[in-house]
Amino acid sequence: MKKLIVVATLAVAAASTLAGCTAAQVDAAGTPTPRPTVTSTPDPDYTAPTGACVDGVATITADVTDVTLPEGCATVNVLTNGSTIELGPVETLQIEGSDNTVTAASASTITVFGTGNALTHGGDPKITDEGERNTVTKR
Repeated sequence: MKKLIVVATLAVAAASTLAGCTAAQVDAAGTPTPRPTVTSTPDPDYTAPTGACVDGVATITADVTDVTLPEGCATVNVLTNGSTIELGPVETLQIEGSDNTVTAASASTITVFGTGNALTHGGDPKITDEGERNTVTKR
């Protein structure tokens, strides 16, 4: 008898808990009430990356392309796949794409998150490789 009371109590508790869980709010008539829509407003000052060095930062986003930045840039972010990139001197180089060939005249810091990238660099940078199958070679 005690088992039956315990089981019945647990069943009532579970049903009470689950009764409060609903996917949508409904009014007294059972009609779902609409939820507010999330909207965003584009930033009017946003400029899409061009690969040019602007204010010390260059962001390269075009896939399967050749990019040359012979004068270098303080910070270069490579967000491409299958591209060939030739860079002058950079302070910080970050590669987040895959299957790129990147050459930097020199660098202070290099971080690679992508896969299958081939990087050749001058200088004696601090190198962090968080990706897979990347090759980093000093020239």
